[in-house]
Amino acid sequence: MPTIYKGSVVMYFVRFAAGLMPLLFCANPSIAAMLYWTEIGGGVSRANLDGSNQETLINLTTRDVSLDLTTNKLYGTFSSDTIGRANLDGSDYEVLVTGSWDAAWGLDLDLVNGSIYWADRDAAGVFRSDLDGSNSSQIISTGRTRSVRVDPIGEKLYWTEDRGGAQAVRRSNLDGSSIETIVTGDRPQFLDLDLSNGYVYWTDLGLGTINRTSLDGSNSSTLISGLSTPKDLELNLSAGHLYWAESGIGSIRRANLDGTGITTLVSGLDDPSGIALDLRETQIVPEPASLALWGFGSLGLGVILRRRNRRRHQ
Repeated sequence: MPTIYKGSVVMYFVRFAAGLMPLLFCANPSIAAMLYWTEIGGGVSRANLDGSNQETLINLTTRDVSLDLTTNKLYGTFSSDTIGRANLDGSDYEVLVTGSWDAAWGLDLDLVNGSIYWADRDAAGVFRSDLDGSNSSQIISTGRTRSVRVDPIGEKLYWTEDRGGAQAVRRSNLDGSSIETIVTGDRPQFLDLDLSNGYVYWTDLGLGTINRTSLDGSNSSTLISGLSTPKDLELNLSAGHLYWAESGIGSIRRANLDGTGITTLVSGLDDPSGIALDLRETQIVPEPASLALWGFGSLGLGVILRRRNRRRHQ
């Protein structure tokens, strides 16, 4: 005697799908964090934090990049004498500042006070403008500057000098006054700040090292050595990671904050220089069309299995 099934097959699978839908929508969020980098010979690119899904955004010679995640804009030192910005996907590029300098390198954004700061190697100084490029001026005249970072809360400006000056990591007030040397090196290149723990991390091209020192210059240590032309570095403090561009081997690499666990994420690059991180997370929700296809497929499969089950019991 055949097994008798109560209720509609369609209704059965509608209930099944309805029960599964919350699982789809309440799944753990997918990481949308992105790694941006520049190449002096290749422009601006980005990828996932593990180096996958690489894409080129801007095909202009670029030395450094910084992100404004409140307006979804990227700022960079383009060509030799241009400060520009674009959307995070590289669209709507615009020139903000051009000048008579020859080699604008590192830059950073002070979103609290609405300013761009950048270092110029050959003009031997640090410059500042408004975020729209207006009111551009040189605020520091010193040695060959490479990189700059802003502490808008502590109202301090940090930068590196690699030759023709102190060959050191230095800092001043935001207006360029009260300059002091934090730590000396061979050819300091780029730096990043861990203000919560009171550290400055910096690369030294001459020594091939990544270093860390307290903001007052004490407790200096070398975290990683034997590198080939290290340039920019960026911290992901929440994950305990350090990212850097290693120009000599054409790679973007990552390590733990103590220098262990070195991993190469991107290789085969043309003189990588600058790095920036977008560490925001988003939840990726299935599109309605995908959900509909999944529902109809589940329904069809369910009908087939239901019929087979009935035949076994006849």
